[in-house]
Amino acid sequence: MGGAELAAIGLEPPRTTLRVFGAATEGSGEAPELAKLLFGVEQGDQIFVQVPGRETVYRVRSALAEHVPITLEAFRSRFLAKEPPGDAGAPDAAGQPAPSGEEEEGFALPAPSDAGEAQEERP
Repeated sequence: MGGAELAAIGLEPPRTTLRVFGAATEGSGEAPELAKLLFGVEQGDQIFVQVPGRETVYRVRSALAEHVPITLEAFRSRFLAKEPPGDAGAPDAAGQPAPSGEEEEGFALPAPSDAGEAQEERP
């Protein structure tokens, strides 16, 4: 696609740019860019999306945009693993959480009396 065609679908310049950074390495001070997407205009129920440096332009359902986190807190709550506070849920040698009998945000830990019994996944 040429520049005029990209401009017509909102990719030249892009309407929105999504950049994902990794953790900064020691000594460099800069976080590496892991991914970058350019978003264009919405047509009907689709949005034009392009990866910089590639010619391919994708049309994705607009509903997918609802899942893109727009704040750091939204990203953390959707994509980072939640760990129970303290050592109560620290894994044992087999990689299983230590029993505590308490439920934390998103976690259901078995009570010590449940040891050896079949465990069911709890919401």
